[in-house]
Amino acid sequence: MRTLTKLFVLLSMPALAAAAPELSAVLQRMDAAARSFRNLSAQVTWVTFTAIVKDKSVETGSILVNKPKPHSAEFLIEFTEPSPKKISFRKRQFRIYYPKLNTVQIYDLGKQGKLIDQFLVLGFGTSGKELTDNYQVQVAGEETINGQKATKLELIPKSKSAREQVNKVELWIAESGGYPLQQKVFQPSGDYREATYSDIKLNLALQPDALSLHLPAGVTTEYPGR
Repeated sequence: MRTLTKLFVLLSMPALAAAAPELSAVLQRMDAAARSFRNLSAQVTWVTFTAIVKDKSVETGSILVNKPKPHSAEFLIEFTEPSPKKISFRKRQFRIYYPKLNTVQIYDLGKQGKLIDQFLVLGFGTSGKELTDNYQVQVAGEETINGQKATKLELIPKSKSAREQVNKVELWIAESGGYPLQQKVFQPSGDYREATYSDIKLNLALQPDALSLHLPAGVTTEYPGR
């Protein structure tokens, strides 16, 4: 039995040796991309799975991500299908606008806003060092996303408080750059959120109000949770 166990260990050594430089290469790509990243626009397909009712919803639209400074992010998502909706995150405020109801809901996240930075825009301008500082990272293979080759990474948050919100993240990092083609965020409840990106454009010339919701007159404002 000991001989058999030793054989399994020896057989696994070449695979372990091969995986290490691959991870290093991905992290280097992310480091290079982070140094030049300012913003990104893309088409997005957003899948939300709710475990308790085994329900999966799919929304499609566009996303604009901006990083005005390191460790700070803001974004605007405009969903068009199946129902129009806009989601904005700026200055630790999360806003959801429902055009059919002409209603905007505002959530002031405070310190919890850091979780948005970590999980919802993870990979956009995130350096390899930031990734390994906050997560246990391993390579989980290579896949093709929307015709582009990508390296799949599995991330486990190091922080206990972060793991209470998210227990695992999967990132598919484009071989042609250091940004994600897909993200999948798992919660302890079994819920997950998966975002897949296409038609990606980097470092656009943005207007100052590019990430504003541009709400119409007469909009109803709600503050859920207050």
